[in-house]
Amino acid sequence: MTQPSQAAATQPALRKTTPLTLLTVLAMSLSLGACASRPTHQQVGTVAGAVVGGATGSVLFGSTLGVVAGAAAGALAGNELSKGRR
Repeated sequence: MTQPSQAAATQPALRKTTPLTLLTVLAMSLSLGACASRPTHQQVGTVAGAVVGGATGSVLFGSTLGVVAGAAAGALAGNELSKGRR
């Protein structure tokens, strides 16, 4: 038979829910409301630019700042390039 301290050590510890986690879940669930209608070409271009820019920033710089800067630049470029499309 195992000792109580050994049994407790083998079980994974449950993580405590933090306010940041709750805020993130709330923001993500509220953002789903934006998906209630069909996206415009400009919205699709902005998201596609952000994804491509974020991936490029990650490859080129390998840091969180590179990903964020790449995503921001890609979103701006995708937004501008898709403005004339209907």
